[in-house]
Amino acid sequence: MSSSVIEEAVREAQNILWANLAPTHNVSDEEAVSELGDLVCSPDLVVALDRAPDTALVFVLRAVIHVLAEDDTPKRTISRLWPILDHPDLNRILENPQNSRMKIGPKKPPA
Repeated sequence: MSSSVIEEAVREAQNILWANLAPTHNVSDEEAVSELGDLVCSPDLVVALDRAPDTALVFVLRAVIHVLAEDDTPKRTISRLWPILDHPDLNRILENPQNSRMKIGPKKPPA
C-alpha cells in the first residue's frame, strides 16, 4: 500500500510541476509550491514515507521535501525541482511516455 501512495504522490508532484510549465502555465509558481507543500505534508504520505524501504521514488520525494524546506523564492524552488521530478530515470521508472520538457505543439509536417 505505501508504495502505491508514494508512486501516486510522485506522479501528482510531476503533474503540479508540469501545470506550471510554459506555454500553458495553468498554475503560478506560488500555487505550485503551495500545492507541492500540501502534497508532501499529507498524513497518508508522511506515514508511507516513514514505513517504506529506501527506493528511488522515496528518495525523489525526500529530495522534494528538502527543496521545499529551503527558504527560497517560489521561482527558484520550481527551478530546483525540475531536475528532480523530470529526471529521465524517474520518467523511465514511472513509464512516462515522453519527457515533459519536449516541445508541446503541432509536429512539423514530413519534408
